[in-house]
Amino acid sequence: MAITGAGGGIGRELALLCAHRGANLALCDINEAGLADTADAIRRAGRDVVTTRVDVSDSDHMNEFAAAARARFNGVDLLVNNAGVGLVGGFLDTSLTDWHWLVSINLMGVVHGCDASAAEGTTSMVNMDITKTNIAVDRALAATENPRHRHLLEAYNRHRYLEMAGRFEEIFEPDMTVANPVYRFDFLGQKLRLEGVDQVQAVYRAWTETDQCVFYAEDEEVAVSDHMVVSRATIYQQTVGAELAQGFPGIDPDAMYLVRTASMMLWPYDDRCRLIGEDVWEYETSAREFIKLAPEDVLTAARAGELLAPLIKSLQPFDDSMLPAALPHRA
Repeated sequence: MAITGAGGGIGRELALLCAHRGANLALCDINEAGLADTADAIRRAGRDVVTTRVDVSDSDHMNEFAAAARARFNGVDLLVNNAGVGLVGGFLDTSLTDWHWLVSINLMGVVHGCDASAAEGTTSMVNMDITKTNIAVDRALAATENPRHRHLLEAYNRHRYLEMAGRFEEIFEPDMTVANPVYRFDFLGQKLRLEGVDQVQAVYRAWTETDQCVFYAEDEEVAVSDHMVVSRATIYQQTVGAELAQGFPGIDPDAMYLVRTASMMLWPYDDRCRLIGEDVWEYETSAREFIKLAPEDVLTAARAGELLAPLIKSLQPFDDSMLPAALPHRA
């Protein structure tokens, strides 16, 4: 998150509020002393912060601020153009110099902020925080008390992180997946059915070797029942152009694309919370988008693995008390 005018007043208070709610921050102000005080308070709250002395009326300053934010955080999720000034007096009492000053900060400062962020904030996987791609699963876990449902959500969480990290072999450990899983895909105008560990792993291996295992879920909704986890989300997945070019005109076969789809995922599980397979389909083709990536905007599977490693937790052993027959009867 980036905030201008964070050296005092509303900007400072907003920065502190967001830090206490878990945000890392890029902050700027023309007041270096006030900016340093705000940054110190954020660090005491346990969050990361980068600061830049900026005059928002100067577009070069704002470009430097945007570059600093990108260098530290791989992009900005939210920009708050908070910096502003004011004068008290009648129109005829306000000089032309004062009007230029007001407009250069209150209007052009906002323009400079948006322009700098737009220039560096192109849609790419390196600008998306894949450590937050399972945030909807985390919310569901926080609201779930049923021990079986919690185990399913934790298995789902671990599975997705392992997939994105290129550690797909671990998905097929006997406590996570049945011996003969079946995957069905229906998206981008193609249908694919995979049966058995060998077929599924072959696809995961190809995706990992070409950095196509990396994806991001946006606006996700997750539901869980005794034998099912269901998700609906906007998915961004890195996809090689050579595969897309077979079905879509205008695709560069030598490029990597970020493919945006509106997707549904239905994952069935057996009585012991082992994955039976996946049913994944594109439910709204009008939301489909192909975003060509520059080579430097591709997030490699190796780098994704480094980012996700701290989030990949071991799955707790299954307990027979989580069997459906052992759970309390629910009317």
